[in-house]
Amino acid sequence: MFWRPIVEGILSYNDAKTMELDEIYEVNAALDMLIEKKNQAIRSAQNGGK
Repeated sequence: MFWRPIVEGILSYNDAKTMELDEIYEVNAALDMLIEKKNQAIRSAQNGGK
C-alpha cells in the first residue's frame, strides 16, 4: 500500500514517507477511483460508446 502511489508515479518517496497513514490510505483510494474511471471509459469505448 505504501509503495503503490510511488510506483504509479503519483508520489515521490520523500513525499510518501512524510505522510500520515490515513493520507496514504486516501491517496490509494483516489488511485482506485481513477483506475476504475479509466477502466469504465475503456469498456465504454469498446462497446461503441454505449
